[in-house]
Amino acid sequence: MSNSYFVNNEYLGILFASLIAFAFVILLIRLNGLRSLSKMSSFDFTITVATSTIVASIATRSISITTGLISMTSLFAIQTLIAYARKKYGFAKVVDNTPLVLYKDNNFEETNLENAKITKDDIAAKLREANVLEMKDVRAIVLESTGDISVLHGSKAVDSEIMSGVRE
Repeated sequence: MSNSYFVNNEYLGILFASLIAFAFVILLIRLNGLRSLSKMSSFDFTITVATSTIVASIATRSISITTGLISMTSLFAIQTLIAYARKKYGFAKVVDNTPLVLYKDNNFEETNLENAKITKDDIAAKLREANVLEMKDVRAIVLESTGDISVLHGSKAVDSEIMSGVRE
């Protein structure tokens, strides 16, 4: 039985393509910054998923290495341009979700919970994660633009600056 039965040019090609794609993603992330992998917005999440899909496509040889590298470069360039437009021209309103109050002043915002499809069980889990022992200590609960839930608790009132940009 020959060695070519277990290792052939196709497998070596897959290995080579995977290594190239992986190294290229690392290079792009280093050039573009850690925001490339952050959970900053639904747009950033989309870029992350699309990049993963391209890497998988290269590894399975569904697309050529060149096509994949050009596609990844395009995605990262778009992400950089969008980040610049967010900062410079207020483009965030177009691509980012607005944080939403789920609980404030000892009351759940039932309409916001329903619109966000968040249950009180989801909230209870986040309260436990935040080490909240009593509801009377909770000042506000916010669904952030990233999809995370923030629990603001303590003995003091929430500073209005912290709640700026949060939709009630």
